Amino acid sequence: MSRFKDIASKSDEIAEILRLSSILNIEILKVTDFFGNKIIDFPHPETKVEKELLNSIKLEYDDALDIQEEVTSFFNLIDLKLQQIVDRSLYASDQLEQFKENFRNHSIFRINLKKFLQFTLENATYSKSNLVELSDKFPLKSIPNQDFKFISPKYYDDFFKKRNFIKPVVYNQQYAEKENKKASELLRKQELSAKLLRKYKDILVKTKRLDFTNHFYNILEDEKDSEVALTVCYDLVRFANETKGYTININRELSKNYKLKDILIWQLVIQKTV
Repeated sequence: MSRFKDIASKSDEIAEILRLSSILNIEILKVTDFFGNKIIDFPHPETKVEKELLNSIKLEYDDALDIQEEVTSFFNLIDLKLQQIVDRSLYASDQLEQFKENFRNHSIFRINLKKFLQFTLENATYSKSNLVELSDKFPLKSIPNQDFKFISPKYYDDFFKKRNFIKPVVYNQQYAEKENKKASELLRKQELSAKLLRKYKDILVKTKRLDFTNHFYNILEDEKDSEVALTVCYDLVRFANETKGYTININRELSKNYKLKDILIWQLVIQKTV
């Protein structure tokens, strides 16, 4: 049941990630269209300066396409993982329903057995020979049985009923350790993201201004995890957007200091106005 509670508690985060996917796709499409239109509208270059300017625009357009491809691949992977979670949840739900049905039948059987024993004790008496006897009016029930007829048994052992053995459940220790490791790593990332978010909120309250661009790349360098950096960035922007007294300034230019990084973001500055 704890796994179901964990999934339910993360439903809002999953919804926010999917919403972020749509927003990023729209914004990235605007960027690629912007550079694409600049290339289309650019007149035929005649001078060396014009050729260099056109090449620069083409390089920016290629960078935008690379970013679009990486973001699309990232969220496609998230969709795949989410579908796997949904499939496992449905399977677990089905198994839980079967367990509840078995438990219900077992409970009914115990109740009926208790009633039968109580009824038997209430109608039983001791005879002179200290034997338990039941009244002639005690209702008799036939025991369900089936007669077996062997026409030509091959072996003597065929006359005996074979016992049914319950096959023990095989516990896959390697798979369990793998899943526990994945769950622990996911929990570690969530705790780290929450800790960093609180840190930057405190900085924003004290300094009234936070240029998050440099902090974003510091997180990437320190933690070596792009997912943590993106999560902190998104949560911080959402906090500033939903809280009164904060403004968000986004300069749609890529910093020259980080152009060689694998992940590129626009310059992001959050200010506290109150």
